[in-house]
Amino acid sequence: MTASVKDQELVRSLRKRLGLTQEKFAHLLGTTARTISRWERGQSRCEKSWRQKLANLQQVVDKLADCCDEIPVFLSMPLPEFNDFPPTDLLGSDWSTVKLLDWIQRWGEGDLA
Repeated sequence: MTASVKDQELVRSLRKRLGLTQEKFAHLLGTTARTISRWERGQSRCEKSWRQKLANLQQVVDKLADCCDEIPVFLSMPLPEFNDFPPTDLLGSDWSTVKLLDWIQRWGEGDLA
């Protein structure tokens, strides 16, 4: 099954925006470099859960762009506010992504007490 152009563009644009190699992007997401390569080349299709995770990652990266210089570092950093899970572990559900986006907003505004 081949990937949609939208899947290919999302994977490639997120990876490039973060300035990561396929290997480092795969590690960040918890998959393999081969999978990232296949998605980018359209040789395989992202499953629905991966498309959701990538869409959530895009929202988080957009939100972080205003307040964080080292987005890849932040995304892999354990956050005490989230039981020491890194942000990438929170992208699997819309609920946890909304909580993370809210936290990033407050963090960016210096409103975490």
